[in-house]
Amino acid sequence: MRHLLVLFAIFTLSTGAWADPTALPFPVSVGGQQAAMTEQSTNIAYIANPVSSGAAMAVKDVKGQIIVNIFPGDDKGNAKPGAQPFILLFDAGSTKNLSDNMQGKSLPAGWYLANVVGGGNTSRIAFQVK
Repeated sequence: MRHLLVLFAIFTLSTGAWADPTALPFPVSVGGQQAAMTEQSTNIAYIANPVSSGAAMAVKDVKGQIIVNIFPGDDKGNAKPGAQPFILLFDAGSTKNLSDNMQGKSLPAGWYLANVVGGGNTSRIAFQVK
């Protein structure tokens, strides 16, 4: 009987992960476009169309401070080795322009990988700046 209870507990705790293993822990948008999972990757969501270097980033369904590390990368969601990130800090209820980063620099045209951290979770997105 104890073995059945243990199996039931494991099943119950793991079913949330089975519901949608490719979903982001919280939604992220850039330039008004929602990041969405694609067949291209199982752990990175993509912004469909290129955005401007001043596009606003926003999150939903999370509270507190948001910390974003934006790495220059490629269209497969890989960060360039040794690349220094652009860093954004903002409150979850607001938006933050990509160009309003701690480095005070505009993002050059190209692909980027962003680790968006909030509420103890990380959403990983890839996007292109035009």
